[in-house]
Amino acid sequence: MRCLDSVTAQTYTDLDIIIIDDGSTDGSGELCDDYASKDERIRVIHQINAGLGPARNTGIDAAKGEVLAFVDGDDWIFPQMIGTMVDALTQNDAQMAICRYLQVGDGDDPEEVTGRSEKGVWMTGDANSDASDGTEDQGRKPRSRLLTRDEALYALVVEDEATVIQNAAWNKIYRREFFFPEDGSEILRYPAHRYEDIVITAKLIARCERAVYIDAPLYAYVTDRGGSIMNKSRLEGLLREQIPSYWERDEFLCSIDRKDLADVHDYIVGKKLLELHTAGRRNGEKNAVRELDDIIRSRYKDRFSKIYDSGDPVVDSHHRLRMRLFLIHPALYDAFTAVNEKLILPLRKL
Repeated sequence: MRCLDSVTAQTYTDLDIIIIDDGSTDGSGELCDDYASKDERIRVIHQINAGLGPARNTGIDAAKGEVLAFVDGDDWIFPQMIGTMVDALTQNDAQMAICRYLQVGDGDDPEEVTGRSEKGVWMTGDANSDASDGTEDQGRKPRSRLLTRDEALYALVVEDEATVIQNAAWNKIYRREFFFPEDGSEILRYPAHRYEDIVITAKLIARCERAVYIDAPLYAYVTDRGGSIMNKSRLEGLLREQIPSYWERDEFLCSIDRKDLADVHDYIVGKKLLELHTAGRRNGEKNAVRELDDIIRSRYKDRFSKIYDSGDPVVDSHHRLRMRLFLIHPALYDAFTAVNEKLILPLRKL
């Protein structure tokens, strides 16, 4: 129970810890009950297996606090995560706080990873500070900065490596009113399918006047867990769940008068789709590849100029060429990719 141990060990102790036992059959539900008997902050809710999105919703509806956070059961969080993010949220009158995360192995030791990653990230300064005095005093604050709604949405859509927002629910904390609005706006809950956070994260950010970004890894995302839904994703499943979620996010961006951002979003998704085409072809998923190819052509052929000639700095001429070749014929794109991988990339390494 590495995850729960990391939550109960938070330096910020005023917690309402809700564990959702989503139909477990491995005895973990009983183990959670044992934790709850020893820590009065813990509540366990047992439910029939419904999936990650509904499990999050059960927690949201049961929560009593003013700020909500999610931790997936396979992952763990750094001891100062909640305290650091709550402080940043409060001091900057923000509605959301976001932090970096580390990708770790299932066998990595949390204490060793935490100690190693803390070096160099703890520093003085407020939310707009860029200066570091080089100390490693854990009592000081990591560098952070405020983001407007538009800045946060753009960083999410373009997957900015300098501002790692991500679709994920778990590297963020949220004001309660995001999920319980009193102004008659849409009540946001997570959908039951996989990739449940692609659309709702954009909607949550769009409700922010200000978000504070903490430029330090405070969440450990375990990437090599064999049972993870992310490790089960083949092209056919992505066609049914992930890709429709991207189109739904497009519709949302257009609904808030950000058609310009929807075009940039389509550029980013286009890169992913071409990569999926190549991966699916190599994996022998012929039927799924044909379906994906039809999706790409129908989505990008008539809108090519609007997406790729927008002038946005994120648009890369090399990928523009790749998509142009694909739209002429996928075989041209495949040939270009093969030459690029076998000849050009090795030459660049010389």
